[in-house]
Amino acid sequence: MKREQAERVGRLLLEVAPRVMRLETNALARLDHQLTHRQYRILSRISNGMTSATAMSRAASISLAAISESVDALCRRELVERQPDERDRRASRLALTAAGKAALAQAEQALDILAAHLSGSLPVAESTSLVDRLEDIAENVREQHARLLDAQKVS
Repeated sequence: MKREQAERVGRLLLEVAPRVMRLETNALARLDHQLTHRQYRILSRISNGMTSATAMSRAASISLAAISESVDALCRRELVERQPDERDRRASRLALTAAGKAALAQAEQALDILAAHLSGSLPVAESTSLVDRLEDIAENVREQHARLLDAQKVS
């Protein structure tokens, strides 16, 4: 891809990303159990087996205090519960409650609908090609993010 085209693609992504995040924020705020983006990600990570706030903090590159604040809010709303960690008595594991599972399912459904609206007008062939390119871009973003985190650790 020529430099000008690459810059144009990058600029479009920078323009679209915040708008997509606002649409996601709006969709999550309209749920029966209103969620923030961070709360949704925490529920999703717990559902996928990540039960440690420390591990979530590392994975998301967010301070443990910020993750703990969100987890505390989810616990107060009875969407998440802390359970003793059998391997480490000082630690606790996070688990979804029945209400947390329902909230996550509703959030997933709302975000699936949003995703379909965002890409619904693309023909299948173009959508397949776009997915391939977006996966490449996502990998580039992950690599740049990892380098940024490494640089922050050094300084």
